[in-house]
Amino acid sequence: MQIQINVLNVSKQTAQSKAGKSYQLVEVSFKDLSSGKVQSKKINMYSKEIYSLACDMQVGSTYSVQLEKEGDFWNWVAIDPAGGLAPPTKGAPAVQVKSTYETPEERAKKQLYIVKQSSISNAIDTLSPGAKGAIDVDKVLAVAQQYTDFVFGKGVQGLVDTPNDLPDSDIPF
Repeated sequence: MQIQINVLNVSKQTAQSKAGKSYQLVEVSFKDLSSGKVQSKKINMYSKEIYSLACDMQVGSTYSVQLEKEGDFWNWVAIDPAGGLAPPTKGAPAVQVKSTYETPEERAKKQLYIVKQSSISNAIDTLSPGAKGAIDVDKVLAVAQQYTDFVFGKGVQGLVDTPNDLPDSDIPF
């Protein structure tokens, strides 16, 4: 679908994604010349070609805009200041998407948190039998650290005299 518009205002803005990252967008206020309606369209920087063209739009000028429906929305796919319209480019460079997989460092940190949480839980279980009152937090954390150290092969004073030096293939779980 193609429409003719008269540009009323062009404003550049900075917005923030749900993930907390900022990005640039341009908001174009325009009058649709066929219907007479005043509307606006926000175009983010990830639509590189259209974003660049929208940033260069001049207030008071007339443009032809090619629209393409995606789901419930009409997206701008081409802008022509001369009134005629070049076909939308199909070979436009793809937006590079950042991987959502965790890095080895993030995975190692997550595993450490899991082991520490489990160690705290098991330290509470160890210190609970026979306790006549509240368990001392410092004692729980000390025992939990001993368990954590043992899991990561650092040995534990008082529990085992030698470190856990078994190769991973010999550990039964």
